[in-house]
Amino acid sequence: ISQLVQAAPISHQTAFQISYAEDSQSAIWIKGLSFPGGEITNFFRANSIDRSTAMILLSTIFFQGKWKMPFNPKDTQRGIFWTCKDQSMYVDMMTQRGRFNIANILNPPMTVVEMLYENEEVSFVVLLPDNNVSTDEIIMNLTYEQLQEWTNPENMKSVPIKFSMPKFTVQNQYPLKGPFSDMGVKNLFIPGKADLSGMTGNNQLVVSQVYQAIVFTVSEEGSDAAGASRTE
Repeated sequence: ISQLVQAAPISHQTAFQISYAEDSQSAIWIKGLSFPGGEITNFFRANSIDRSTAMILLSTIFFQGKWKMPFNPKDTQRGIFWTCKDQSMYVDMMTQRGRFNIANILNPPMTVVEMLYENEEVSFVVLLPDNNVSTDEIIMNLTYEQLQEWTNPENMKSVPIKFSMPKFTVQNQYPLKGPFSDMGVKNLFIPGKADLSGMTGNNQLVVSQVYQAIVFTVSEEGSDAAGASRTE
């Protein structure tokens, strides 16, 4: 199952320089970043910042949406959720009956379900593969243009259904130096080639690493998503 949130989130970006105490091995240790819907934990791990760190650029983004038709927590029960064609697990499954916009897609075979948020300006889209289709196959075909076609109002119909989906929270962190280098952004990480003098007045600085972290929660009331990236 794949989800995608279409939203206008709140974002923030800041840069700060590091100052060190004489007896300090690490200048700062921020345990986590807190948002109304959750927390990104261990974003700055102990001793991850040392005396070679001159500056950190920190960016955050946050989205919180309430369902137009929230689930009743009394109807949430343990049930089977298929993570792929031959693997399943027990999770908390939320269930409700109501009218939802759905579309039956032939290639790849799947059902698209649209859940509206309370302001009806943004929506949460669920892509549910047919039994003989893997999630990977849908992901391979997923582009912005393709999603726009799948969710085109002309292709969707309002249908009364019984709809169940997992209640969950996921969190992860990713180093991005490798992907950036693979895309051709290399000089930024190479001493003597990086030029950050426009930001700092110092042409000796170089980016050592870029990290991104996300936390995403879906519950009976709605969904929360938060992301943070740091460049050091």
